Amino acid sequence: MRVRCIKNEIASLRTDPALAEAITHVYPRREEPLDLQLDAEYVVFAIAHQYGVDWYYVFNDPEDSYPRWFPAKLFEVVDPARFSDWLVLPETRDDGLREAPRVWANTPNFYERLVDEDNDVLIAFRALRLAVESADRRSR
Repeated sequence: MRVRCIKNEIASLRTDPALAEAITHVYPRREEPLDLQLDAEYVVFAIAHQYGVDWYYVFNDPEDSYPRWFPAKLFEVVDPARFSDWLVLPETRDDGLREAPRVWANTPNFYERLVDEDNDVLIAFRALRLAVESADRRSR
């Protein structure tokens, strides 16, 4: 799945009550633009639903070791195709994950462990990232 950034200002999201509430949890004191480039395209690595809002996990900085989550309303979908091993997950999941690659979906606390640099998860994610980015390049 590929998306294009159409907004990067926190203030522009505050007009939506659900987004305004979510923003207070995720960006409590932030008013400056997010680290997303307008009109830039991003590969989505997972989709979650937290605080009543959909979120996309994307790399806003290619040098990062893990994707960051941003409100889906900041983007428009350019290519809705999911990669072959994505799973659609039940809404009852505690982590809010809705769609993700199999290894992410089936590994407990995958994202938290990725952020914490758990070696096993880092290795799995590097392989996943390579596969996703390669598939994305082939599809364009």
